[in-house]
Amino acid sequence: METNWQIFPRSQSITPSLRAIVDAFGANESGFVTNSKPGKSKPNFESNEVLKVIAGDLEKAGFKVETSKRDKIKRPVLYGKGVFPKRPSTWMPATKAKGLS
Repeated sequence: METNWQIFPRSQSITPSLRAIVDAFGANESGFVTNSKPGKSKPNFESNEVLKVIAGDLEKAGFKVETSKRDKIKRPVLYGKGVFPKRPSTWMPATKAKGLS
């Protein structure tokens, strides 16, 4: 099975960071196919389960990955006029260690 993905706007090409994420899913695709929960006709993963499957490949690509609830990665939340950071947050479970590209 091939990983299907799409980028928007379509006029832009994929960045190296996004390519690394797509490649992480592609490299671990067989792990997603085998996890079927009882009573479900197809695989059903929680977000933390997905992250556990692809974490190694994301780390190899230079991303910092949360491994537990105690291991939160703090990032500013940008909202409001002027889009200045208002407060630190832990909304982003995987971030590029050397900055997003």
